[in-house]
Amino acid sequence: MDYFCCEIFIPGAAGGAGSSSSDATGLDLWLARLFAFVDRHTAQFVWNREPLLLFINTQPKVPRISGRMIHGDAVDDEWLAVWLLREASREFPGLTISVRDSDGEFLLAEAAMHIPQWLTPENSENRVFMREGRLHIIPLSPVTAGGMGLVCALDAVADAGTPTLAPAAAEDAAFARLSRYPDKIRESVHRARCKVPVAVARALAAEPQLIAAAAEAFFARDPAQMRACERMEQFPPEPSATVMVRFNRVQYAKLVSQNGRTPAAFRLPPPDSGAEYRAAVLGMKVGAAAAFLRQLERLGCSAGAPMDEGALAAQAAHVLGRLAADDGPLAGDGGAGSSSSSSDDDDESWLALDGDGLDAAMRGAESVLQDSGEPAARMSAGLQDMLGSFEALLAADAGIDGATMAGGPADDECAEGSDEDVDLDADDVLRALMDAVGADVLEPAADMRRAAGERQGGSDAGIVDVMDAMDRELSATRVGESFARGGPGAGEGLADVDVDLNLVRNMIESFRAQEGLPGPAGTLLGQAGIRLPPPGDDASGSEHEDGDGA
Repeated sequence: MDYFCCEIFIPGAAGGAGSSSSDATGLDLWLARLFAFVDRHTAQFVWNREPLLLFINTQPKVPRISGRMIHGDAVDDEWLAVWLLREASREFPGLTISVRDSDGEFLLAEAAMHIPQWLTPENSENRVFMREGRLHIIPLSPVTAGGMGLVCALDAVADAGTPTLAPAAAEDAAFARLSRYPDKIRESVHRARCKVPVAVARALAAEPQLIAAAAEAFFARDPAQMRACERMEQFPPEPSATVMVRFNRVQYAKLVSQNGRTPAAFRLPPPDSGAEYRAAVLGMKVGAAAAFLRQLERLGCSAGAPMDEGALAAQAAHVLGRLAADDGPLAGDGGAGSSSSSSDDDDESWLALDGDGLDAAMRGAESVLQDSGEPAARMSAGLQDMLGSFEALLAADAGIDGATMAGGPADDECAEGSDEDVDLDADDVLRALMDAVGADVLEPAADMRRAAGERQGGSDAGIVDVMDAMDRELSATRVGESFARGGPGAGEGLADVDVDLNLVRNMIESFRAQEGLPGPAGTLLGQAGIRLPPPGDDASGSEHEDGDGA
């Protein structure tokens, strides 16, 4: 189930039960303000599954106004809710708002390429907020090493002296989809004429949001429901009314894409009648969906949990039955169920994605992939440089004074406090490298024979025989199972082990194990001219699970 939820913390709520805004009266006033704000921007909007529901939540230690919404397939509904909340934080200074969905901190997912590296799903609780239209990310600190408490988090965001504003690139990426609003609100609505039973038209005129439950019911119908609606006893097709109905675009796309046998109670005009036929077909689907909902009510569907799909259908069925029984006249104001025989349907061209639109979408996706690939490309180049430096070190000339690297700087950790040059014997370096990566049992036999031939000029065939014997002996063991292999196409034998990959991985792990102190990995890397940042430079540390405690 795809859902969205939010927490709205009002000014002074973090101060405890004694704060003026945490009592029932203060919360009621804020709830009324927020309801009016949302209604002002979405009066003509139809939500895909249900509207954003705001309610007072006094259960936690910090009283707040909570919100939730099931949005289903309409991701745009979720982003509309985010836009509304961001704008509310601008209109009402002092509000601090957090948002989540069924996937977690989705704003961080949108800005994944720009957020700090230390920020993970495990430590993001009580760290990401919206305030005064800006995105705030509370940084790590020794004080919050045991978890970020909610009260401390709200105080930090409200404190102008605490640097909680997210990086500009992260904020732009997180809010990128909001740039389409408020124009996107109108674009997400599709108006179309429907010939529906009068009772259904009356219900839609009184409560336009009922079309959400109707569209979902028709889309999720089963053959048994269709058979039960053959005679349409609850909503007879006649008398009927042709009304203009507002749909969410996702609802409309679902309805027009669904084809099936027409219930016997309906009499459709000929297909060549154009607009009349389309209105009759669409109205038949809406009318049948209304019958499905009434059937659910007769079966006794309970409201269930607040975040339950069945609760939406049961609630809609109850409202539909109550409104359909009203004998009042149809509305004539052009609303969701207003009587209309002259207004034209909205253009349906958005249903078809042409070649230009597809190319534009692909170019946008490619640009994101290219941007995200730049750091990976730089990292790959750095690893290639590391391998090249090792190869140059092993190929360097060695005399009685050891290996010599032209222009190779000594490691700072070893050079500190000493004026003498540090030279490494080539054989010692080779043995140290082999010990670090286990190359004596990992390197493919062909590579080892080639290396041995280059060092010995191909004259020592006995070494090759020994190596072959070692390969045969080790092939019957499990010694190589823990080592990285060349890729998806690599086999299971020792000859398929990726020596370069294992070398880099083990060297980096060895360097990390030094924890910034002198050690063999730092010495070897320094001799090869490679300087790695001390572990921890890219992160300020990690945290345990966050809690509500300060």
